Amino acid sequence: MKKIFILVVIVLIGSCNFNTQMEEARGMEKRRLYLIRHAKSSHKDVSLADFDRPLNDRGKSDTKLIGAELVKRGIVWDKLIISPSKRTKSTAKRLAKALRFERDSIRQDMALYRCKTQALIRTIQDLDPQDKAVAIIGHNPSIIQAANHFQKDTIFTEIPTCGLVVIEFESNGWKYLGNKSGNYLFFDYPKKYKAKKQKSQRSSVAN
Repeated sequence: MKKIFILVVIVLIGSCNFNTQMEEARGMEKRRLYLIRHAKSSHKDVSLADFDRPLNDRGKSDTKLIGAELVKRGIVWDKLIISPSKRTKSTAKRLAKALRFERDSIRQDMALYRCKTQALIRTIQDLDPQDKAVAIIGHNPSIIQAANHFQKDTIFTEIPTCGLVVIEFESNGWKYLGNKSGNYLFFDYPKKYKAKKQKSQRSSVAN
């Protein structure tokens, strides 16, 4: 009788675990993370603190270029979280304008300015599960390290200014994202498109 009771308990536990796994599987959804480094900033005014440095002309033109490419790709963000530095806020404002993202919905997080990778990872894991596409605009080295942490397909040693790495996950919540749990989707940066434009112009002249 005791053996039968133990067997029944084991079967019930197994059934509960199976049901839990099935519920978790049903809750799986695709999520996209956009890790973006701020655009090029100015060092012209040496009296300014690092936090207060604005974008230079190249930074402004790069945000316009990348913003246009994101629009071409049909990118839509549910949330945008940024470092509160001046250059990051300017980058966010310009990209948000291109994507028609509500500026009032931009969230600032001082932890992103301090460039602590674990703090950035926690910020991502604490995201609302209702948000499926989230952009983070911050600084190196934490942007590079987070990109390498969340996916294993590509190892990044440098992400240039206004560059972005996009990683896709299949999960029922951001809190479940861990080391190498995502899939690398694409890497965009301004010079890639500038090189294409220059090549196209040379080809037109040659013809």
